Amino acid sequence: MREWQDPLDEMLDGALASYGEAPEREGLERQVLAKVNQRAQRRRRSIGRFAASLGAAAAAVGCLLWWAMPDIATHPSPTITAAHSAVVPPPANKPPVIKLRRTPKRPAAPKLSQFPAPTPMSSEERALLRLATGDPKYIPRELTRAGTDIAPLRIAAIEIKPLE
Repeated sequence: MREWQDPLDEMLDGALASYGEAPEREGLERQVLAKVNQRAQRRRRSIGRFAASLGAAAAAVGCLLWWAMPDIATHPSPTITAAHSAVVPPPANKPPVIKLRRTPKRPAAPKLSQFPAPTPMSSEERALLRLATGDPKYIPRELTRAGTDIAPLRIAAIEIKPLE
């Protein structure tokens, strides 16, 4: 080893020594786990708040429906005694009974096996079917001629020129 040291060497040795020393990271794992737990707790709190607000809204709707419903009580029908054949009225402290009428059920309409229901063809439809499926030479001239002769179509042949 050398006995004397150059100031440049001392500076380089100091810089290299400072790079080699890593700061202590004690408790880094604990910090990461604490951060993860914090996020999980926040998520649980938000879900809990949502569930509580949903329950409160459902309770409010239930209360509104309960208060809005008319007071309908069902009481047994008054008894008829055989000796007097009179109706015994209900006690005076009970509210009057509201009876709801049920509408009689209508018989169900018959269901069709095919919708729309098949109907017999009209005379125009039958004539059109004969015209479409019949032999073309038996088609009346009045249906094919509109008063003037129909000129045959002439389509020119397509010509494609080669690219140069």
